[in-house]
Amino acid sequence: MEETTNWVAEINMAKQLLAYEIERLMLQELTGSSSLCDNQRINKLEKSNNSLCKQNLDLLEQLQVAHSRLQSLEAIAEKLLTNESKLKQASPSLELEGHPAVDGGSLKAAYQGSHPLKLSTLSSLTVPSLSPEVTALHRNCTLS
Repeated sequence: MEETTNWVAEINMAKQLLAYEIERLMLQELTGSSSLCDNQRINKLEKSNNSLCKQNLDLLEQLQVAHSRLQSLEAIAEKLLTNESKLKQASPSLELEGHPAVDGGSLKAAYQGSHPLKLSTLSSLTVPSLSPEVTALHRNCTLS
């Protein structure tokens, strides 16, 4: 989970760097400090646009990987919650049978100690769908 959080922070920094680069190019164009002729400027902008589209596609792919990881974690959390429910149901019947190896407190402690994931945190997560803007961006970059 921490790895995913660090990964998202890196993506945010990459987005900020990309935004600053675009802003710098726009300011450079507005001030006319570039002495390149129009054809050279157009070629440079096309290369920059292609590079940005590639970066966007890479970020989209990373987003999809993170999305699938999140779905996997949610499935694991659901299985853990199901197992916990089954163990809670089985615990009273084992206690009633007088099973010497099981008592309610030690069963719960053993279960919680063996699972480092915080189920309450995972179950509260929601999976956002890809926005229409991201889908349109992906479509535009793959067409060019």
